[in-house]
Amino acid sequence: MKYLAPFTFALLASLLGAAALLAAPAGLAAAPPAEAPADATGGAETRVEPPAATPRALEYYAGNNRIYLLNLGLAFVLPLLFVFTGLSARLRDFCERITRPWPLALLLFLAIYAAAGALLYTPLEYFTDHLRQKAFGLSNQDAAQWLGDQAKALAVGLILGAPLAWGVYWIMRKSPQRYWLYLSALSFPLALFMILIQPALIAPLFDDFGPLQNRALETRILDLAGRAGIEGARVYEVNKSADTNALNAYVTGVLGTKRIVLWDTLLARLDEREVLFV
Repeated sequence: MKYLAPFTFALLASLLGAAALLAAPAGLAAAPPAEAPADATGGAETRVEPPAATPRALEYYAGNNRIYLLNLGLAFVLPLLFVFTGLSARLRDFCERITRPWPLALLLFLAIYAAAGALLYTPLEYFTDHLRQKAFGLSNQDAAQWLGDQAKALAVGLILGAPLAWGVYWIMRKSPQRYWLYLSALSFPLALFMILIQPALIAPLFDDFGPLQNRALETRILDLAGRAGIEGARVYEVNKSADTNALNAYVTGVLGTKRIVLWDTLLARLDEREVLFV
């Protein structure tokens, strides 16, 4: 397992990608415009002036920027700590003493690495993703629900990360000089595969999806999607009010998993014209 030092950086990139895919889209929705453009309403095109940002919204926005930069820097703390302190090599030796076959040793290494990451990052994430959202009136979750989602995300990451780690390490063993080239070539099909399975297999583990109840609105949304080049998508309504007060909608998936998702909070607070504008 002598390649575990560079593997740590490859694993970091994989885990960051998985985190991005697993993270549910979230955010503050701006106040709806007074009038929507012609494409959404069928009426005359008008100039829409957005409302002025409130001090509370600016505070939230500025805080998000600071948190983003902090998380970006902290993302490198654990892998750098493992590599440059020699902890990675000592952990490798420990895992090989516990279990001899390299696939099992690598799985043990991955589990310990993930546990260390959870211990390091969870306190900050609890403040930024739970307590801060509560303070701004965006979260409806209690601490137990939030921790449950974190544990579920960690479990999913380990299940998906194990075969990925085995594949990466096998390529590094077979080609120590050119593994970076092969892994770069495989990154796009791997990302495409994750985009394919995320809506159908991963997202339902965290949220309750169902068909859009308003069939007339669904027809108008699909018409807009068709004009935007999004063909063959299905429209879903997701129960997010149990977790958040934020408003959101998004498009995800490829091929047979392509879908347009609207949060129930959006549907409850905006009228049809405003939903079409979103």
